[in-house]
Amino acid sequence: MLMDISAIILSAIAGAGYGVLFYVKARQNSGEKFDSVKLGATVLLAALIGIAMVAAGMPVTQATVDVQIAAYVGYIVVLETLLKVIWRKLDPPERARAEVPA
Repeated sequence: MLMDISAIILSAIAGAGYGVLFYVKARQNSGEKFDSVKLGATVLLAALIGIAMVAAGMPVTQATVDVQIAAYVGYIVVLETLLKVIWRKLDPPERARAEVPA
């Protein structure tokens, strides 16, 4: 059971690291303010990925920790990007709605 929890915690840490790095990048480019909801959603998504990895039977060992952190970040980026694309298709911004003729 300890190994199962460590995989979930490891993926959540990877998600938090990714979220903080993305925030720093966004702040440098656009001055975006910190949004704890966005970071929380990223960490939650990462924890869900960790749960999926545990369910799939992927063990956490010392030799694979670095590889797993990189893999978790990769999974987070891909899944988060896909979810954002789907969300934007289902709920376009107000500006895009205004451009669509009625």
